[in-house]
Amino acid sequence: MPSWFSDFFKVVSLYNLGQQIWNWFMGVTCSLMQSDTLETISPDAWNFVSNTVYPWMLSAATVLLNLFFMIGFIRQSTNLRENMTIENWVELIIKVIIANSLMVQGISLMQSFFTVASDMKSVFFPSGTSINIQPSDVDVTTVLSEIVVGLIYLLVCIISGLVIMIEVFARFLNLYLLISVAPLALSTMAGGRGLENTAISWFKSFLANVFQIVIIALILRIGGLMISNWGFSNDNGNALDWFDGWQAVLTSLAQITLITSAVKGSDAFMRRAFDLR
Repeated sequence: MPSWFSDFFKVVSLYNLGQQIWNWFMGVTCSLMQSDTLETISPDAWNFVSNTVYPWMLSAATVLLNLFFMIGFIRQSTNLRENMTIENWVELIIKVIIANSLMVQGISLMQSFFTVASDMKSVFFPSGTSINIQPSDVDVTTVLSEIVVGLIYLLVCIISGLVIMIEVFARFLNLYLLISVAPLALSTMAGGRGLENTAISWFKSFLANVFQIVIIALILRIGGLMISNWGFSNDNGNALDWFDGWQAVLTSLAQITLITSAVKGSDAFMRRAFDLR
């Protein structure tokens, strides 16, 4: 294929524009994925959460801790089916101590969990990893397929790239929110059976969001390797090479769609696989 022909269609084609937009979204996503700590994602957001929101929530949770303890004691002592024994007292007191310790040391403990997840993620998705789509050679069928599906391809790249970026961004945003409300959720442990389900639900949500980053890293890495290693050009040096472009266009479209679907379903996969519902 003449070089001027290829250069011309690489400039004006919607297919090439879609690839550039997808690569930009993936660049932003990879930069988020390769953050080692919550502070590096957004220093301003972390300072607001750790220095303003968390201390305020901790103050409110201290009052609620005593309230939930009294509720747990009253519920246990008025339960006519079970006698109030020393074991019940010890159980409630232990839960109060655990809840108090978790609230006071909450920031450092949650940072430790995120560090573990970040170390795991770095193994699968090391710094410098990219999942860009490389432009394919332009031939007759490439041009024809771009004319037919070019606009669809562009829209799919925009929507899919945006969905993946939002999904990754939402994980970190949810972590900031979970850290913010952690003292309130943990204080319910002092209420005993029933009320402590709130704390259990918070633990499950926190673990799901922390380690979902690892699952997304696996999806993006494996999907990126599939994109980079699946070749569709039969460079045999004959006229038939001019008619294999449709495979690259349609397969690239399928790859983007499948990766996006997998990332979007990572939350459900995480909760089903590890029973974090």
